[in-house]
Amino acid sequence: MELRKESVQMLHVKSRATSQVTFDADYNVPDAKPDMGRLIQSKGDIVMDEVRLSEGKAFISGNLNADVLYVGEEDQKVCSLAAKLPFDETLNLEGIAGGDKMCLKWEIEDLSVHMIHSRKLNIKAIVTFYAVVDEMTGIQLPVEISEDGISVKKKKVQLMSLMVHKKDTLRIKDEVTLASNKPNIDMLLWNTIEVRGLDLRLEDNMIKARGELAVFVLYSGEDEENPLQWVYREQLGAFAVFTNIFGNVIGFLPFGFILPVIFRRMNSGFLICISGFILSLTVEVIQLVTKVGCFDVDDMILNTLGAALGYALFLICNHIRRKFHYGKKI
Repeated sequence: MELRKESVQMLHVKSRATSQVTFDADYNVPDAKPDMGRLIQSKGDIVMDEVRLSEGKAFISGNLNADVLYVGEEDQKVCSLAAKLPFDETLNLEGIAGGDKMCLKWEIEDLSVHMIHSRKLNIKAIVTFYAVVDEMTGIQLPVEISEDGISVKKKKVQLMSLMVHKKDTLRIKDEVTLASNKPNIDMLLWNTIEVRGLDLRLEDNMIKARGELAVFVLYSGEDEENPLQWVYREQLGAFAVFTNIFGNVIGFLPFGFILPVIFRRMNSGFLICISGFILSLTVEVIQLVTKVGCFDVDDMILNTLGAALGYALFLICNHIRRKFHYGKKI
């Protein structure tokens, strides 16, 4: 009896480990920072400094960065401070060697910041680290037997093949210009960065990723009347950019179409563009004065373009009307 086998290479978990690191430390407020009156918000992040593998062990070291937003005790101004809590941890991974590659993930399960007094904080956190070491192993699978008189039961097994394992880094460097109704930046207090609407699509020899990078920045301004300011920006969002352009253009289409219908003297492309620009300028100035929204030159250009397209649509409709109703004008 001959049993034919085929060799299949598969990714096998060589070793895995889980470890929890507990933080409980007191942090003194730097002398340059004002006394704390009330805590507003806190957040934490893990920054790895070193990951090193040896026989049966993995050594990791880094910092837990804790950011705290608070209100000053005396002047009631919003301030921020950053604390670094270092850690060194050893993970026991049986059977690994120095040349293996490890996948390391972590999760901040609990982060609490309490004020002891106006110059001291207590920071507590629990961070769980997950380490996995994989290796390629070959197994022999029986696929056929060549002998009469023996019943064979077969079962189809679906296998998933890893075609490409690649890491790509997208570096974004962009400048955000403050709106004219925003004061100059005195000090950055808080920021959050979040990826939204991530969409992955498979195309020819590539995977296309599309989404938005939402950036929120809180800062103290040089203007004493409005000391606390914020800036919100969405980047890389093709859908958001399209929505902004489409909305500003479509919003002024009826203006360019209806105005020459109501006022016959406005049957001029130049007058329609001037009127659309003046109306858009008025809206932007109101936003600047009332500080609702921001003064945006791009919106004025898109609004004027929308009015011009509305007038062009009016001319087309008027031409069609004249074609079917001879001698009649609006």
